[in-house]
Parts: sequence; structure tokens; C-alpha cells
Amino acid sequence: MKAHVHVLSILACAPALGQWSTTTLPAPRESMRAVTVGSKALFASGRDANGMASGDIFVFENGAFSTLPMALLARNALTPASVGSEALFAGGRQSGAYTGQVEIFDAAANTWTMGALHEARADMAAASVGGYAIFAGGAGFSGTTTVVDAYDASTGSWSWAPRLSVARADFAATAVGPYALFAGGYTGTSRSSRVDIYDSSLGAPTSAAAWSTHTLSVGRGELVATTVGTKAIFAGGSNNGPVATIDIYDAALGPPTSAAAWSTRLLSAARRDLSATTVGTVAIFAGGVGPNGVLSAAVDLYDDATGTWFTASLSAAREDLAATSVGNVALFAGGEVTSGATNVVDLYTSPTGGTFCAPAVANSTGFPGAVSWSGSLMTASNNFTLLASQLPPGQFGYFLTSETNGYVQPPLSSGFLCLAGNVGRFNALAQIIQGPAGSLLVDLTSVPVNPPVAVQPGDTWSFQCWYRDVGATSNFTDALSVTFN
Repeated sequence: MKAHVHVLSILACAPALGQWSTTTLPAPRESMRAVTVGSKALFASGRDANGMASGDIFVFENGAFSTLPMALLARNALTPASVGSEALFAGGRQSGAYTGQVEIFDAAANTWTMGALHEARADMAAASVGGYAIFAGGAGFSGTTTVVDAYDASTGSWSWAPRLSVARADFAATAVGPYALFAGGYTGTSRSSRVDIYDSSLGAPTSAAAWSTHTLSVGRGELVATTVGTKAIFAGGSNNGPVATIDIYDAALGPPTSAAAWSTRLLSAARRDLSATTVGTVAIFAGGVGPNGVLSAAVDLYDDATGTWFTASLSAAREDLAATSVGNVALFAGGEVTSGATNVVDLYTSPTGGTFCAPAVANSTGFPGAVSWSGSLMTASNNFTLLASQLPPGQFGYFLTSETNGYVQPPLSSGFLCLAGNVGRFNALAQIIQGPAGSLLVDLTSVPVNPPVAVQPGDTWSFQCWYRDVGATSNFTDALSVTFN
């Protein structure tokens, strides 16, 4: 499905201007929830054009939408998360009835399994860290809850404990470094400013010793969160009306319990029910509902590479849209316009590329391997360098490339190959790298696919690093997608 370019509305002072375009979902949906696993961006559930709960999952992969053949239990207000190769769709409600059902899609094996929450509930917050997908709080038959359900991707097992300090729903969560942060929300009688913090280095999510607290500058529900670089950003929401408040935690400045690691600023427009995602170095906050119930097309963008905020506009003002990113594209899909559910999708293509299959499976160092780039995306300059980091010391590896993305776990590998189709290997003797880090200046005039080709302006290529690990195993970094000009 070919996207149609939408007119940019970004301030001229922006340090790096991405390209906006539009496409459409297979059908109109509002109140969807989105998550990315491997090379797939998944948009799940929500309400259709008739206001009925949907069980569809729309998949965006390699620039086009399709529909997963298995439908979910039709419901609203479910909560998704991804960990390892799996995407989980947990809880939700339909016609006032709550469910604790969890459908688990393994993107590598293309299989489904089932799980269950300890309590049936909706409007939870979820984050993944330390190999766990964590589903916290929410509201069920008995009101809001402090329950935290944790899914261990390494064993496929579930555990739970009442670990939130305040029972609440309609809050936001994101992970940065070893921390998962769960912030704000509705307690049933008030708007909470509480931030519950899980430190994965201190034990499992069921361990009381692994949890601590902090507070937002303004208590609110219906806020959103995303992470860029070392920063976890919580934006917008409602406290007796939409707010413009942004709370920012920077892990580089200390633990989340340290006031010195937090700062605040304001969105360009107060709003609730907005959406957020990150692509490359840019965090994006889009749409929502402003004062007096007016739908918003406002977009606030933060470029972590330059520390600069700038603005844009969606192609249509709307609320309850779903957002996620895959490769170098951020997607803002569906939502509610004045006439009901819409199928419009706004896409922001990062000029500096973006990662997918991230984070990769951790290697023997305890960290996932990572790939990035430096130099220039101008094909004429032929100055594009691939970088690999957090590899096992003394172990060798090489870079891979393809114009097609995929997701498969090769035999004897701990990680996942995120490329498909005509995959090229930079494995000549002079191109072999050694951990813990390595680099390769890519000759853009002759990329080693079969047969070799020259990269042309406008081409999008993906890159990944394969490497040996300690023992008889191998692994992969995350993958990088860039568009050359």
C-alpha cells in the first residue's frame, strides 16, 4: 500500500526534519492498542466504525498493512507488551465485562499460546525490562487494583504480587535502563501523581525489595509515556481538564528516586488521550483532546540528539489513536474523529534511521548487542559507517544487510535474524569485527547482496550484526533501518 505524502508542518528551527506521509488501515478503528515485536508493528482490538469491539490485529511490515489470521477475543482497553520474540495482549473489557485472558503471539515461530492474569481487568499499564513483561494495576470488578502480573519470557511462566503503592488505572509506563516506571492514573476517586519504580537489578517483579516510588509534578490520568536515549518522558493527561505538563526522568542523572534526575516542561497544547512513540533519536507526542473537548492535531517532537523540541500537525485531528514504531517509521493509526472511528494513519519517517528487533537478546555480557551508524546518508558522499557495540570481548562478528525485514531464530543462535530476502554479508576478511565493539565503512557503490548493487537515493536498507558468543553459540544485535538520500 503506497503512502501519500502529507504536507509538513514543522518549525524551521527543527534540527532534523523527518518526512510525514499518510496511508490507511484495512478498516476504521478507534481505541486500538499498538506494540512492536521483531519487524512487525501490531495494532490490536479497539472499536470499529459501528462502535463494536474488535478482535482484529492489523500488521504493518515492510511498508504495508495486512491482518493476522487469528483474531483476539473482541474487547476494548486491553494492554499490549512485547518481550523477546513475543507480543502479549492482556485483559480488557467488553460491554462492562472484564477479562483476564492473555493471547501471546510468537513472531519468530508465528504461533499463538494463551495465558491469564491473576485478576480480570482493563486499562492497565505495561512495560518490559529484564526479560519480563509487566502488567500493572488497572480496574476490574472490584475497582482499581495494586496487582502486578509478570511474564518471564525465558520460562513462559507467570507470577503476581500486589506491588503498586497506589491502586489505579489509566496510567502510563515505560522502561529505561534497568527500570520500569509506572506513573499517574485514576485511583477511582482522584488523579494520582505516584510513580512506582521496578528495578530489575534488585530481583523479580514480585520482590518487594525491587520496588520504590517517586512523584510526578502534577497528578493526572490518561497521560502517555515513551523512552528516548536515557530519558523516560511522561506527557499530557487530565486533571480536571487536559494538562500540558511533561515530566522527564533522565537515567544518566541518577536513579528514579532522585529529584535531581527529574525535570519538567510543557507541551505546545494541553491535551489528554494522546499517543506517544519514539523513532531513532526523536520522541513524538501526537493528537488527543484539548480543552472543551476539542480534538487536536498537535504533534510535539523531541530530538534527543540535539536536546530540541519542535512541532508538527497530524493530517486529521483525533483522539484515542494508537502509536508505535518499527525501523525508521513511527505510525499514528486510527482513532476517533468527529464522525467516529477513522482508518487514517500518519507516518513519520526518521531522517536518521531507527532500530527494530530492539532490544536484542542479551549475550554473555548480560547486555544486548546494538547496532548504529555514523557519517552521512548521502549516497554521493559514500561515507556511511556501521557501528556495533556491547558485544562479547574477543568474539568475532560481521554485518548483514537487506532491503527486506524479517524475524526468524536460526539454529544454534540465541538471537533473531531480523532481515529476509536477498541478505548480504560483509564477511570478507577485512570486514570482520572483534568485540566488544566494531565498525565498518560501507562501500555504497557495491553492497554485497547477490548480485552486488549500488545504493540509490531514496533506497531504504536494513543492517544487523551477527556475532559469536562465549561457547558454541551465536547471537545478533538489534537491527537498523535507514533511508539514503
